[in-house]
Amino acid sequence: PSETLFELIRRNAEFSIELHKLTCRELGEANTFITDIAQKTVRERLAEVLIILYNTFGLDSNNFLRISLTREEMANIVGTATESTIRLLSEFKEEKLLEVHGRQLKFLDVKGIKKVANL
Repeated sequence: PSETLFELIRRNAEFSIELHKLTCRELGEANTFITDIAQKTVRERLAEVLIILYNTFGLDSNNFLRISLTREEMANIVGTATESTIRLLSEFKEEKLLEVHGRQLKFLDVKGIKKVANL
């Protein structure tokens, strides 16, 4: 498979340019993510992950996120312990930013979540 990819790159300049653009974009996103992990609090990172999920998957007609993740999956994305994620989701619930229904998250205040994320 890598030989096929290298052959496409050698023969198709347009494909090569688009592949480079994609790679640069992905590296930029990875760099931003690494910077965020180093500089943001866990609370800010969780809020940012919630906004990324909101922007990527959207909400259904009842304001529930269109993807359900376990607390462990969310913690892994944020880069923290599952217990911290559970505690912070409870705080967000108390602050009326979202409701938690099992694995489903209902967004109540998107602007408030963005504010927590410093976005």
